[in-house]
Amino acid sequence: MQPGLMRQGTGILPIASPGFPGSTAILRQPSWPGSATARGPAAHGEASEGALIAPASALCFGVAVTLACRRQRRRLRALSQKVSGIALRAGGPQAGAGVTVVTSTRCFGGSLQRLEHTSAVLGGCTMLFTVFVPGGLFQGKQLPVVYWLSGLTCSDENFTQKGAAAFEAAAELGLILVIPDTSPRGEGVPDEEPKCYDFGVGAGFYLNATTEKYRVHYNMLDYVTKELPALVAGNFSILAGKSSIMGHSMGGHGALTIALKNPGMYSSVSAFAPISNPTQVPWGKKAFQLYLGPDESAWKQYDSVELIRSYQGPPLRLLVDQGTADQFLEEQLLPGALQKACEEKGMALTLRMQEGYDHSAFFIQSFIADHLRFHSSQLTGLLSWCPESLPAPSVYSAATEQSLAATAPRLRSMVVLFLYICVCIAMQVLFIR
Repeated sequence: MQPGLMRQGTGILPIASPGFPGSTAILRQPSWPGSATARGPAAHGEASEGALIAPASALCFGVAVTLACRRQRRRLRALSQKVSGIALRAGGPQAGAGVTVVTSTRCFGGSLQRLEHTSAVLGGCTMLFTVFVPGGLFQGKQLPVVYWLSGLTCSDENFTQKGAAAFEAAAELGLILVIPDTSPRGEGVPDEEPKCYDFGVGAGFYLNATTEKYRVHYNMLDYVTKELPALVAGNFSILAGKSSIMGHSMGGHGALTIALKNPGMYSSVSAFAPISNPTQVPWGKKAFQLYLGPDESAWKQYDSVELIRSYQGPPLRLLVDQGTADQFLEEQLLPGALQKACEEKGMALTLRMQEGYDHSAFFIQSFIADHLRFHSSQLTGLLSWCPESLPAPSVYSAATEQSLAATAPRLRSMVVLFLYICVCIAMQVLFIR
């Protein structure tokens, strides 16, 4: 494990639904020692201890019941909105909508569809992508969407065929999953000779190429952020303005850079074993040289560490899982550089070093449910996931942290004083009645 990296657990916080008895609650004055109930009618004239404790107990119980009822009403209102939501398209592409359904499979009560279309931003080549739409209570409702970006050598089928845990979690949470390809493909799409696994077809690096050979077809940045979202929104019931993004390895690099380059476009971002600092590692140097040319200053716009340093958008929380047995950890991934950049910027990063896990799909499926619960929390506002230790409350400056630390004691004192006044007023009202 690299120095300075923190290993944490899964950090899952289940949401407990409050239960309420069906019968009417009856408040009775407790028979405290020294109270009128315990000592008989002769003690009514005395200022007993029980006479003070009973109203206070009733007040506390009443406040607790009121708060619980309010929580329950909010939950019922949210459920009502889900059940009685406006019926939209039936969760699939419409005729003449620019896509063709290649396959459609039932999956965890929802549908898993592989779609085909002609991409204008990728030079007119035919592209395939997969969409999972939850069923059940979520059928026909507008839902948030999470984009998954795969790594080197992959297509959309890699995650689809090995992603059972992801589809199960998405079906439970009501999330649409969109899984695009990793590069343009087909006749006329240029590549290097001899073919290599870490560049070209299957390795688009989620950027817009600028070199003459690759600039027409290799525009995966525009594809993922513009063309693909428009296609998905035109064919599925997407909740506007509610999307997140995540990925693995090269796809983790893509997810992080795309979220950082488009502030406010995504509610959250997460990654598995991302190429965190590609301008400093062999995979990134090779790809950037061929896609972007020799000017290394142009490479920085696709480097997560550099983008964090210059980030000026709204607060963004990052979740990153990294296996300690990953064969690419030291040479290609550099999570320590990502952690250092976030600490210097004040950006909220949860970096979890997962003991004994490697770079494979088994690693992804072991923790993918955590990531989807994390995204669901950010997209819906309902707590589905929380790290074991919360990051500092700063936005992006140490001054903000110092200001919050200085005002915290005063805020606590004001809250205590406010609660004391409320209790005193409530007790006075009870005595008057």
